[in-house]
Amino acid sequence: MDFIRIKDFIKKNYIYFVIGIVLIIFILAVISCSKAEATSSDITIIGDSRMVGLCSYVWYQEDNGTCIAKEAIGYAWFVNTAIGKVNKLDDDRKVNIAINLGVNDLYNVNNYIKKYQDLATDEWKESNIYIVSVNPTKGAYDKLNKEIDAFNERIEDELSSYSNIYYCDTNSYLKKHGFNTSDGLHYDNKTSKKIYEQIKECIY
Repeated sequence: MDFIRIKDFIKKNYIYFVIGIVLIIFILAVISCSKAEATSSDITIIGDSRMVGLCSYVWYQEDNGTCIAKEAIGYAWFVNTAIGKVNKLDDDRKVNIAINLGVNDLYNVNNYIKKYQDLATDEWKESNIYIVSVNPTKGAYDKLNKEIDAFNERIEDELSSYSNIYYCDTNSYLKKHGFNTSDGLHYDNKTSKKIYEQIKECIY
């Protein structure tokens, strides 16, 4: 008797069961898709010696991202070398491009701004471009912090109207939560990881 009642109930509410199953499948598919899209391997990092350090750590390498970085460089290297290397990458490696440059040539802020604007509307118009703030210094390099803040402010203000450029303010985060350096300029493992986690926070 109970079985017959259950059978009748299912017949009367068949459409609701079907809708429920379809909704469950749809939700699971969306969750699965989101996880597939939000992978650290689609981040390409461009930077100077600070990023060379970050990219050398095991926790970064395990994410299987792309790192294009070199010591003691700035705008000229970015234009003449880094951009070309990015352009040769597969499309899935150009989804999210995070750039951390400027500490070696803060005076080049206007050139950086112009180049970022050009890239956002031309070669990298299909990419999400994350400009990571120039980060703070200590000790002998402490005198750079005012210039760093001015550089970051210009970058954020001038690029805010571009739909595919995002400013990632790791500078404020480090000032608030603290940071360690080996020489006043280059970061240790712990601080580099903080920066990387903030970059991912900006992207995902």
